[in-house]
Amino acid sequence: MIPEDADDRDTADGRPATRAFARARLARMVGTDADAFTEEQADELVRLALVSQCLVVVEAMECVIEDRPLERIVLSGSGEFLGRKAAAWEWRTVPLTSLTERLGPELSQAACAYAVACEALAAGLA
Repeated sequence: MIPEDADDRDTADGRPATRAFARARLARMVGTDADAFTEEQADELVRLALVSQCLVVVEAMECVIEDRPLERIVLSGSGEFLGRKAAAWEWRTVPLTSLTERLGPELSQAACAYAVACEALAAGLA
């Protein structure tokens, strides 16, 4: 769900962040190797992982919004796609704001720190 980046080696095994190497990493997770683990099997494992992650995000969002009105969902960071999927499952009618789209990927990744800095500036603390 993210673009391949052969130069990105910030992965579990230090090999490139490509689809082929990701399949090899997934194969090792289930005790086999890339030659015996088909793309269809990898896709199914990824689908199951995505569903599981989305369920965790939905539960976390439910804890945050408990007893509060939900007028908008703000998405940020590298997991924005998970928040978008979770919102589509449970809160289809709630408007979404993507900080990646509004502020760019760098500020979206650091949304919490950026918000604190903006509040400090507004309060005259910086």
